[in-house]
Amino acid sequence: MRTSEDYRAYCRKRYAQNIEKERERGRKKIEVYRRKYPERVAEQRRRSREKQTPEMKKRIAAQSRQALLLRLAAAGKHLETPEEASARLKRVWENRTPEERAKINEALHSPKAAANRRAAQHALGENYPTALVWNLRAPDGRTFSFRNLAGFIRTHRELFTEEQLLPVNKWGRTRIESAISALSPRRKRVVEHCCGWSWNVGGEKSMPSI
Repeated sequence: MRTSEDYRAYCRKRYAQNIEKERERGRKKIEVYRRKYPERVAEQRRRSREKQTPEMKKRIAAQSRQALLLRLAAAGKHLETPEEASARLKRVWENRTPEERAKINEALHSPKAAANRRAAQHALGENYPTALVWNLRAPDGRTFSFRNLAGFIRTHRELFTEEQLLPVNKWGRTRIESAISALSPRRKRVVEHCCGWSWNVGGEKSMPSI
């Protein structure tokens, strides 16, 4: 027969479960909002950083580090030093079999890996191996033909407003880059005009040979 104490324990357990469910729903809503409105989230974060005083920034950094240390301590771990991290990676490598080491070395020295390293070296310019040809007409009527839209925006910042140059994600993609990319005829749904910019019809529309 269930006693009153058992019933109270059951109620506390169900209450804790309901609280956890509500928190999980809230976390999912936040994730959906961040994916659906990245520009709003970036703008909110930028405004929040602007309001922070130097003392607030120091306190936030200290709290973040303290929270990390507490999580590691709860898991029975600690924050690694560079020497400890290097020793750990060395132990991992030594524990691998000769076949695994040979496979890793082969992948690191493959033509694909070399191409990826070259791409990373030229990622910010027109020499990026997968950069596409763009032919655009500016709001003032001037035409531009170039490779790599992100590189063009970085070198011609005077053509855009400060609001258009705001980042929309952690990789630095700007608002105007997201908008102008919709002008490309390679897209399934092409936009004719965006922020005064349009595709130069007389320019090349095909993808360049790589």
